[in-house]
This record gives sequence, structure tokens and C-alpha cells, in this order.
Amino acid sequence: MGERIVVLDDADELAAAAAGQVVGWLREAVTVRGQASLALAGGSTPARLYKVLAGRDEPGLWPYVSLYFGDERAVGPDHEDSNYAMVNSTLLAGLAEAPRAVHRMEGERGQEAAAKAYAALLPQRLDVALLGMGEDGHTASLFPGRPEAERTDVKVLPAFGPKPPPERISLSLKALNEARQVAFLVTGTGKAKALAQVIEERRAGTPQLPSARVSPHTEVFFFVDRAAGSDLG
Repeated sequence: MGERIVVLDDADELAAAAAGQVVGWLREAVTVRGQASLALAGGSTPARLYKVLAGRDEPGLWPYVSLYFGDERAVGPDHEDSNYAMVNSTLLAGLAEAPRAVHRMEGERGQEAAAKAYAALLPQRLDVALLGMGEDGHTASLFPGRPEAERTDVKVLPAFGPKPPPERISLSLKALNEARQVAFLVTGTGKAKALAQVIEERRAGTPQLPSARVSPHTEVFFFVDRAAGSDLG
């Protein structure tokens, strides 16, 4: 399907706009299915969004929302590189009502065991998947040139990143492309070239970069600041 690019002045405006969209999707899912599932991304831009979400007054929402993760390092929940630790400090610590469930990837179990266990926890379809994007066009822990970005036979898999700690667990393109709603959060001039390439590949129908290959059956939202969107036509 197509994409919707929402360009905001800065990271704060992006976080506010994305928060409103995410809450709308979650409430719609709760209305239709009685509960909602949200996959969270790591990184500084999503962290800003989580603080905004935690500060919003949304009574009666979070007790119906189950939280999942798009990827994780093969580390424990208290490790400085843990995505769960970041989510815990930015989102969970600030919510007035606890989520229905928080399903973390248990990276301390090792990649293979953690991936297998997490696949059993995932719902058939995620309602909302939040994604970041790297300067190389990667998303979650699906990196260009890596075999993990090619696999569509499983929903969760062991993955490897170029920066330490390299051992990771990630949702696959299969899981991401089955999500009902997907939103990318992209900020900074360092992402401008990759973002422009991702959009170009998507529109040309020749997706190569992992971020360009995220194509669920609905419109993909790209929330970007002006710096990240500076190379867009």
C-alpha cells in the first residue's frame, strides 16, 4: 500500500502528533476487538514519544493494551542497552494505569531461545507497530545485506547489528507486514538521505532497504521532522 508522510517542525511536534495518532489507533482497536496490541521501537525518537504518551490523560485505555517489542539486544532488562529498560523509564513509569500486559523479549535467555519464546507470545496480528529507521535504512534489527531481512518464514528471529552488543532478537518483515497499522518515527539530518531512498524505492515498487520493504495492507505513516525530510521531493 502507499504511505503518508507527516512532516513536523521538530522532534517535540513529531512526538505530539504521533502520540495522537497512536492513541486513536489503539482506541479503535479496543472498540472493535476489546483489546489492543502495540509493538514498541527503541531509540531516542521513540523515547520522546513514550514520554508524551505517558503524560497524556487517557483514562480506560492502557488496561486494554498489551505491549510488545520490535527488537531487543541479547541483554537483561536492567542493561543500559536494553530497549525494555528505556521503555520502562519513559513510558511505564509515567502511566497512570498499567497496561494489560508487557511482553518483553527476554534477551538474557540468548537469541535462539528468546526468539522462539517470543514468537509464541505474539498475537496473530499486531494492531500497531512503531518503528525507527537507521541511517542505513534498517528498521527494528533488520539490517541491509543481512539474511534476517530476507526471512519471511518466521515472525521473530535472531538478528545481528553492526554496533555492540551485536546479538539481537527482532520481529521479521512477516510480523511487521501483518500489522494493522505501522508508523515510522524519523528525525535528524543524518536520516535524510536514507529516508528519501526508502520513499523512492517504495514508490518505484522496487524496495531494497528493509525500511522500504515494510508494506502492510494499510497506509504506512512516516512521522518525520523537517531535518529528516529535507531530501524529500
